[in-house]
Amino acid sequence: MPKLFNNKGINTFLSGVLSLSASTVIVKIIGLVYKIPMLSLVTGEGMGYFNSAYEIYALLCIVSITGLPVAMSVIISRGYDRKRADGVLSVALALFTAVGLASMLIMAILSSQISAYLKSERATYCILCISPSLAFVCMSSAYKGYFQGLSDMKPICVSGIIEAASKLIFGLLLAGIARRLGFPVHIVAAFGVLSISLGSLISLLYFVIYKKRHYGRAEKSGGLLKTEKRRILRDIVKISLPATVSSLLISLTRVIDTVMILRRLQDIGYSSAKANMMYGSFTTMAIPIFSLASALVAAISTPLIPELARAAATGDIEGQGERIFCAISLTSYISCPVMMGISLFSREILELIFHGQSEGIAITAPLLSCLGLSVLTSVMITLTNAMLQAYGRASKPIISMSVGCVVKIVLGFILIGNREINILGAPIGTFLCDLIICLLNLVFLSRCYFGKLSFRKTLLEPALCSALAIFPVFFLSRALDNRYDGNIMTVVCIGASGLLYLILAGRKIFKLKDLGG
Repeated sequence: MPKLFNNKGINTFLSGVLSLSASTVIVKIIGLVYKIPMLSLVTGEGMGYFNSAYEIYALLCIVSITGLPVAMSVIISRGYDRKRADGVLSVALALFTAVGLASMLIMAILSSQISAYLKSERATYCILCISPSLAFVCMSSAYKGYFQGLSDMKPICVSGIIEAASKLIFGLLLAGIARRLGFPVHIVAAFGVLSISLGSLISLLYFVIYKKRHYGRAEKSGGLLKTEKRRILRDIVKISLPATVSSLLISLTRVIDTVMILRRLQDIGYSSAKANMMYGSFTTMAIPIFSLASALVAAISTPLIPELARAAATGDIEGQGERIFCAISLTSYISCPVMMGISLFSREILELIFHGQSEGIAITAPLLSCLGLSVLTSVMITLTNAMLQAYGRASKPIISMSVGCVVKIVLGFILIGNREINILGAPIGTFLCDLIICLLNLVFLSRCYFGKLSFRKTLLEPALCSALAIFPVFFLSRALDNRYDGNIMTVVCIGASGLLYLILAGRKIFKLKDLGG
């Protein structure tokens, strides 16, 4: 049996993980820097309009973000040379430029109807301003899949940083101008949202320039015959459709969440402005912190797909096991301390980052503490979805996500409608939804990969190291409560926990690189 995963292949995977992880941290830091002053500029109510528009945008562009790059990376990783990979890029660009333009027009034309359905009529201008980014993101996704298939993660890393930095600069500039001109809060929010479209455009231009400089001008056909182009188009649709549907279910659930949270809060007596403020605080403060670990794991799953697909295609069980063990272990060592840290230090983290937003912090702290419990299951969903896609079983997550989403919607409707629980029902529903999806995905994965994995090494040891590093610091901080400045104490606690964790887990994480020799 041929051994596809030599040292170079493993090191390529780990190098891609490291690069994407570093860029993801930078992007998330920029995102937090963006949200803190933006919250001050547009207020919690304005961020409610901002995030309502963003959820609709996410729903429509999920086709390009998830399905297309996965399909292209799998197709190209099967053995296409660079010239023929240009043919794949050409076919994908033609298809998804049309999809992006159609999505943009749908969102723009139906903006007022969408905002009315959300019971957030003043979000119309935010929806209009974010709609152009759909076309730009669709085209960018074709380039992402191209570079991912060639295992070139550099442009993907750089483009993400460029997009985040552009959003920061233009968002604060435009929202600040609108605020100084005396525009109402929903117009100020719309100016801020416009930065997302500008950032997407600048990111797309970077991809085009990088492709031309490092890979030459793409031939329209890449030397492919019409029959082969049709086959590539068919493969793109075949591979991307299940991945798209499964991601679409999650995005659709988030949109339903938006509608349900706003409507159910008003059903139990909260005003529209108060409901938007609560929802805006939750999505602006809690979600970005929670999403950090998920984004880091996306940095693991992105290079994993083409590498695991190559091993599966050649029947290399050992190579598959190395990739799966390395990916799950890295995921656990990243997510376990984040999960425990967020859940235990939710208020301290929010006060450190969003200093001065006392009302929003009071609402968000228990929500973030509950949401933190979902970190591990959430990131495992991302990872197991990628593994199933690499094995050609992309339809399986549709089943698991359908079950999980139904549970989330039903629980959310019941819990949020309870006056005593109200918006806390949203993170509770998220946790149970993610747990169900994760368990079902693991069952499906066990039918694809027939090797054995150590539960102790992949999950138990990271959890134990995290608990030993975080719980003693947490109890000590409670004993010293109110004796020192809160923000200083938070930084000290994070630093102490991080240092303890590196001492306990650093050697185990470092050993993972030995897979690459």
